[in-house]
Amino acid sequence: MLNSVFAFMRCQIAGAISNDSSAEGRMLFQLEENFRMYEPLTAYPRDVLYRGRFKSVRPSIKIATKPAIDDSRPDLFDNLLHPDRPVMLCWYTPPRSFTARNPVEAELVALLTERLSGTLVNEKTGVLYTPDEFSGKGVAVLSPHRAQNSAIRQSLLRLGFDSETKPIPLVDTVEKLQGKEREVILVSYGVTDEEYAAAEAKFLLSRNRFNVAATRAERKLIVIRSDTVLDLVPTDRRILLESMMLKEFRKYCSDGHLQLPWRSSEHGEITLNMQWKGF
Repeated sequence: MLNSVFAFMRCQIAGAISNDSSAEGRMLFQLEENFRMYEPLTAYPRDVLYRGRFKSVRPSIKIATKPAIDDSRPDLFDNLLHPDRPVMLCWYTPPRSFTARNPVEAELVALLTERLSGTLVNEKTGVLYTPDEFSGKGVAVLSPHRAQNSAIRQSLLRLGFDSETKPIPLVDTVEKLQGKEREVILVSYGVTDEEYAAAEAKFLLSRNRFNVAATRAERKLIVIRSDTVLDLVPTDRRILLESMMLKEFRKYCSDGHLQLPWRSSEHGEITLNMQWKGF
């Protein structure tokens, strides 16, 4: 049985309508059983896109860490990575405007990746992921812009990644991971400049791009974005409707909310807002 829950089966149907003028009419069939993702993440596309016809066969899978993460202390990374918070939104008011390259988010994502590299446990073996397993199966970082992916790679290089003993995980656009998955997916939107965000709203707020990025996660999803992106209201009605899946994600992450300070090496102290959906 297929593991990819958003894969679609194409079937030739006489008289059906296709947007592809070079092809016969086709009908798309959704696979309704999700064998990869846990329930809190499965529930969001089920409610928004699939009219309730989408269920998780493994509803309670979560990441495991050694040592176990303790969220009783105000540690930013422990709170972001806690296994009982499988769907996490992290947002902030930016210290300045950034377009396609955001060093604040790049640094934060790199530090999260480093923390995971020393704590994430392989479910099959019960021990920490080896460096090769971690880079190939454990974590991937996704951002819509190549400039932001480059900034994230540079931040990872500064932490010692991209060596034989510490290979760098996938850092790329969502298209590079389509049809694949990782235990943990980190999504960095990067953009904080209002005019830039408005100009590329159709691309930045794409429902399909967000859906694919989010559903690459098997056990943990962390979405990082500025309030510029969260509060952006496109003037084009079609783009506004397209953006609702991404914008309503903040309401979906309604099981808890926490504010913690974090000091960026380049831009000083920033208040990070964390919201999550739990089991």
